[in-house]
Amino acid sequence: MAAASLFSGQLAKAQIESAIALHQKLSSSCELIQPAVLRDKGKFASVAVPGSREEIYSPELSNDDFLVLSPNLPERLLKLARNSGFRVESNSDFEETAPRVADKNGSGQCMGVQEGMQLVAQEQDQRRRIIQSKVYSVVSDGIMSPASILPQATDLEAPMKEAALPSPGHKGAKPKVHGTVLLAVIIGVDGGVLQVKILSSTTKELDEKAVETAKSWKFEPARKNGMPVPVLIHIETDFKLY
Repeated sequence: MAAASLFSGQLAKAQIESAIALHQKLSSSCELIQPAVLRDKGKFASVAVPGSREEIYSPELSNDDFLVLSPNLPERLLKLARNSGFRVESNSDFEETAPRVADKNGSGQCMGVQEGMQLVAQEQDQRRRIIQSKVYSVVSDGIMSPASILPQATDLEAPMKEAALPSPGHKGAKPKVHGTVLLAVIIGVDGGVLQVKILSSTTKELDEKAVETAKSWKFEPARKNGMPVPVLIHIETDFKLY
C-alpha cells in the first residue's frame, strides 16, 4: 500500500486581504450583514469578522450565505475564494461599516443584531462539529494533505526517510534492529497524531517504538476548503532501533 503524498513545508502566510460584507440568512426574509475581511492563506481563503477570534471557512456557512466583494478585489483573491467554496457576489456600491439585520420583505419581524450574531455563531459551530467529527481520506474526499513540521517527517512527497529511534550514546553505533514499518496515522484538527496503527510489521520491539515515535509527530492539519479536519494517511517509514 503506497504512502500518502503529503506536501512539505508549512502553509503560506496570508499575503492579501480585502474588506468584504458577509451575508448570513436568519429567516426567509431576514439576513445578518457584517463587515469582514477576506484573507489569502496561500492554499485557501478564509473570512475574519472583527471581534471574533476564529476565522470562518466555507463549510461553516449555509447554502444561503454569501460574500459581497468589492469589484476591485484582486483576481487571485476572488479565484481563491471561489475555489475555497465561498459563494461570492460583487457590488460596485459595496460599503459596510457596522453589523446590521436586513429585513428584505419589510416584515418588521427580524431579530436584533446581537441575537442574529449569536444565532449564526451557534449554527457555524454546529456545522463545524459535524464536519470535524468525521475522519477523511486525502484521496477519496479531495482533502488538502497535512504538512509535516517536525524533522522526523520532513520528506513526505515520497515514502518517509528513515526515522531514528534514539537511545543514549547511539551515535556511530550500528542499530540493533533496522526495518521498514507501514503506519496508518490519524491526524487531528490541531495537527497532532490521534491514532497510530501498524499495517506492515517488523519486530514487536521496533513496532512499539515506531508507534511511540509517530505519536510525537506534528503536522499542519489536513483541510477541507480551508477548514482543519481529521484525516487518515499511510506512511511507510524506515526506522532504526539502537
